[in-house]
Amino acid sequence: SGASGGAADFPNGLTGTTASFTGNVSIAGTLTYEDVTNIDSVGIITARSGIQVTGGNIGINDTTPDADLSVGGSTAFIDVGAAGGNRGKIGYSSNDLYFGTSSSSGEFIFKNNVTSNENPASSGTERLRITSDGLIGINTTPGTLLEITGESSKEATVTFNRQPVQS
Repeated sequence: SGASGGAADFPNGLTGTTASFTGNVSIAGTLTYEDVTNIDSVGIITARSGIQVTGGNIGINDTTPDADLSVGGSTAFIDVGAAGGNRGKIGYSSNDLYFGTSSSSGEFIFKNNVTSNENPASSGTERLRITSDGLIGINTTPGTLLEITGESSKEATVTFNRQPVQS
């Protein structure tokens, strides 16, 4: 306990089940809480340096995020997948956007009509596939370098345009 009228001093720590404060609370060290299921306050975040939350936007290495999620850095990238396993990657460098997979057998599959609350792996209509061997299929899984399949109501038409070579 502190001096009369002064701040309380708890050299051996303080443990309790309920507390109420009418003024500001400042913590100079680390605040640890175990029961995160019953927090009913807005604005509590557990974060490390490099993470910024501004007006609902989250920035990683971006102090002024202008999107729901912003990853900053001149060569920023995002990993998606199970920790320690093969992962999908989205990267950025020198104004170019890169898509990759750490698996040598990974494929790129583009879909539309994906259900908003499901993973695209189990929902949606496949429109384009690039296999790990570099084969490209449009509306089909390719068996040749480029394979295009029309839908039942449409023909599959391929048009090649070549600009004349200027000499």
